[in-house]
Amino acid sequence: QLKEAISKNERILQKQPEEFAKLTTDCLNQYLAKTKNDHDILVNILEPIQKEALERERIKQEKLKKEEEERIEKERLQKKKEEELRLQKKREEELRLQKQKEEELR
Repeated sequence: QLKEAISKNERILQKQPEEFAKLTTDCLNQYLAKTKNDHDILVNILEPIQKEALERERIKQEKLKKEEEERIEKERLQKKKEEELRLQKKREEELRLQKQKEEELR
């Protein structure tokens, strides 16, 4: 069948080149129209999916950023608490030493 179609096209090309050009152009135009239509359909289907995926990624990144900020704040508060505890122990030790000196002086 393919050989027959090729032979038929060759005969048309030889006998009626303008008709062959017109048929070829029509065929290409139909193909391009179908391709464009298929493309438009795909864009209409994929565009909302892509927008939703981008929105999900944005939300995910915001969540990760917020979690990181909370982690950093928690660490900062923990360090502050540890520093306050260290200073309190230092003051207590200084007071203890001061009392000990006072006792020794008596």
